[in-house]
Amino acid sequence: MQPSDLQQANGLISRAFSQGRIDDGYAITDVPMCRPDFLAMYLQQCPQGCFVYKEVGQLRGAAFCHIWGKTGWFGPLAVAPERHHLGIGKQLLHTCIEFLQTAGCKTIGLETNPRSSRNIGFYGKSGFVPSVLSIDMIKPVPSKLINSDEQPHSTIRYSTLSLNGKKEFRFQIWNLMQMAGNGTDYTNLIESIDSFKLGESLLFRRKDTSIGFAVLQTKPTQVEEQNALLRIIAFYAHPQTPDNYFPYFFTDILSMAQILKLDRVLLRLPAYSPRTFELLLNQNFRVISSDLRLTLKGYPEIIAPHFHLNRWV
Repeated sequence: MQPSDLQQANGLISRAFSQGRIDDGYAITDVPMCRPDFLAMYLQQCPQGCFVYKEVGQLRGAAFCHIWGKTGWFGPLAVAPERHHLGIGKQLLHTCIEFLQTAGCKTIGLETNPRSSRNIGFYGKSGFVPSVLSIDMIKPVPSKLINSDEQPHSTIRYSTLSLNGKKEFRFQIWNLMQMAGNGTDYTNLIESIDSFKLGESLLFRRKDTSIGFAVLQTKPTQVEEQNALLRIIAFYAHPQTPDNYFPYFFTDILSMAQILKLDRVLLRLPAYSPRTFELLLNQNFRVISSDLRLTLKGYPEIIAPHFHLNRWV
């Protein structure tokens, strides 16, 4: 894929996903186009892993791969509705799989609509198996938050740092992720979110120790998006963090949303941990939707035994 392909790919993704919602029986079927800089960020993150399928110069399919260390996932993958059932999607899918395998990924997966029997069957025939529901949860930003002076830790914003400071910030997050034991590395994500000014990354420090981090998307994904949302793309907490400490992390994230005049915080929970689900419910996060996470046979997701959230979308 070349940067010049992005506009056509954007329109194709919108048409393909809108048709998918029609096929799956949704009342609201229109899927708006993405912000151009959002897809441009995807291309910059993994330029060798973004693919198009063309016929006589016309773009008929597109797919985007993402590599977070040893974790590889792809999406969106879309084919022009009028060119379905011709093998284009399968060819793009196998190209993505081969790319992620060659890149050394130990986990290979995607997220899709759990009510789409067509999608689940399509990926199942290519060796993907259901892993877990990814639950979308949302929380309104309260009008009054804890004063930052009352927080038991300090919070560092990536965007405010010098080049050396950003390098140390990324190292601290990489070091934290070693405790997760699954090879996930968010360095590329942090850099690109900052480069495209689509969000912010936070590092939480207590007594000279990094105790957690969050990568946040603060700009809309779609051009017509009206919801003033802050999306948590990734979050991880030190494994020794007690449950009663998590409200402090959420206070910092909610404060960021408040500063940016965003009225809700959205996160995605891969539902491996009942404890984490209960903790979020107790923090007044409300379930609004879900996707199904699938992984390729032989390339399962290695589950971090601690509080770890991310979105494969």
